[in-house]
Amino acid sequence: PLSTFQTMSTGECSDKAKAVAQLKGMLKEDEKVPWGTDTTLRRFLKARDYDLEAAYKMYANCLKWRKDNDIDHILDKEPEKLSIYNKLISCKNHGFDKHGRPIYYERVGRIHYPTVLEYLTVDDLIHIHIWQMEKNARLCLDSAEKLKKD
Repeated sequence: PLSTFQTMSTGECSDKAKAVAQLKGMLKEDEKVPWGTDTTLRRFLKARDYDLEAAYKMYANCLKWRKDNDIDHILDKEPEKLSIYNKLISCKNHGFDKHGRPIYYERVGRIHYPTVLEYLTVDDLIHIHIWQMEKNARLCLDSAEKLKKD
């Protein structure tokens, strides 16, 4: 049976910490991955209004999607059409803010989509987007380790 943490109000911080601990306790050994920090688990809980079963299901589905799409190895190789993407879309990692978080910007208002779609497929764009988000997540993780934060 599920505990009372299934539907918590946002003001119950100690209960939120308990909910994270309970969610961690629900994870199977192969579901305990490096990026599954307390902060990440809290995001899954918040997305499902602290419903433990729903948060666990969402997390498990995320892991399955990552495995099915080999996301944990996406950074091993730059996307083939990244140079074309970078010529057509103004985006950049621009250092770190004062808290050590990476800064990434993309000037979406300046993208001329008909031209982009002449050179890149939607699948290319999705792959590059996932690659960039994983790259930024890695930067966040590296920065958090340096700053001793989760």
